[in-house]
Amino acid sequence: MVEIIAFDLNGVLLRSGHLVSEVLMSFVGKPYHFIKKQYLKYSLGKISRDEFWKSVGMKPSEGEKLLSEKVIPIVGTSFFEKLSKSCKLAILSNMPKEWTDLLFFSRIPPSLFNLNMLSYPETLE
Repeated sequence: MVEIIAFDLNGVLLRSGHLVSEVLMSFVGKPYHFIKKQYLKYSLGKISRDEFWKSVGMKPSEGEKLLSEKVIPIVGTSFFEKLSKSCKLAILSNMPKEWTDLLFFSRIPPSLFNLNMLSYPETLE
């Protein structure tokens, strides 16, 4: 019997492709390597949400609005409701917590998941 199923977010539960090369680069006018470096700093908790967006030349509200329009869950709440009746569910991701909340948990209830392991240790729930 399966006791727990752990899901990655980007490209598994979220239809987004590669966040830096396919999503962020489509609306941020900065070189790939710069955006990737800033994203890694943000996802590791070395810079804040606001510092990330400022570094790529956008306001947080504008950037996150564009992200939420481009990145959507692949499956809906009913899938997780059915699955959660037979096993525990977990999210594992290197995506920053703010983006996880914005892109996934704003659409799928976090209460369906028993464990969320995100980006850096301060985000373990």
